[in-house]
Parts: sequence; C-alpha cells; structure tokens
Amino acid sequence: MAEESRNYYSVGEVKAILARLSAVDVLRLGKLASFQARKLRDCDAEELLHEGLTRVLEGVRKWPRGLEVGPFMRNVLGSIATSMAKTAAVASGVLVDTEVDGSGVVDCPQFPMDNGSQSDATDVLYAEEMLNRATVLLADDPQTLAVALAAAEGLTAKEAQKRFNLSAKEFDAARNRLRRKLSALVNDEEVSA
Repeated sequence: MAEESRNYYSVGEVKAILARLSAVDVLRLGKLASFQARKLRDCDAEELLHEGLTRVLEGVRKWPRGLEVGPFMRNVLGSIATSMAKTAAVASGVLVDTEVDGSGVVDCPQFPMDNGSQSDATDVLYAEEMLNRATVLLADDPQTLAVALAAAEGLTAKEAQKRFNLSAKEFDAARNRLRRKLSALVNDEEVSA
C-alpha cells in the first residue's frame, strides 16, 4: 500500500489537481474526448469524458505520479473507447480490429456518421492544409510519412504495416516520431494564431 501511494496520486490529490484545471485545460479534455468519441458509433464525447473523470475520481483508474493531465486522460479515454468498441463488436456479432497504442490512441476503422453529415468546407480545407504541411515536414523520413498517409486514409496499424512493408516495431517508432512532429506543428500553429 505504501509503494502504491508513492507511485500513484491519492483520490484527494486527484480531486485537487482536477479542481485546479483552467478553462483551457477543460477544453483540451473535451477535445480529447471528442477525438475518441468520433471513432465509435453512438458515443457522446461529454458522456465519454464524464465516464473517464468518474473512473479517475473514484480511484478505479489510478493516476501515476508525474504524468500530466493530458496524456493520462488520453490513456483513460482511449481505454474506455476500446472497451466500448469491443463491447459493441461482441453485441453486434461483428469483430472489429481495434488496437490501443501505448499512448492510449485507439486505432480502429472510422465508422460513418449515422446522420450522414459531412465535414464543412473549412474542416476539409484545414485537414488538407495540415496534411500538406505534414507531408513537407516529413519529406526526409519516408517511414513516418507512410504512417501519416496511412492515417489520412483511415488505415489500421496492421493495414499500414502491410501496405508500406513495415514491421510492427518500425511502425510504432514511425508513429511516435509522427506524434512528436505533429505535436510541434500544432503547437507552433497555436502560438502563431
């Protein structure tokens, strides 16, 4: 028990950390939940975030000391989304190839929206612009560029590995490089905005 208290925050410490979140931090958590919820049918981002926070506040999900709010909640929300995807697959009798990487990102096929809504033109233009910027940024790293293009096409990890002839280890390393480079790209964009 003493070792666990050294490695993980107590419920009281978690409550204090969450109480100190700024409006921007809460907005970021909402965006993480929206990102995970879009990968599932009939998943409301607010409900997903509520479920994640409930698990954290009740101590069901232990928060390792030193881990920032964003990465921790990404893991929590990704875990819940994976569980929901697997439950839905079993319930529907359809097997869905769903994976969660070490950072909690769910890698599964995108499901069409039930209401048939399409992204508006600004979302499409923004996505194209970011893909073009990422392509230029990744020109010197063909494996990372392949992972970015696979993600843009909606391929799963296994499909991307097969298409671009990458081992699982090469794919994971390239995906990690991609995350770092895109995170820097997005952070640079937020600073200039």
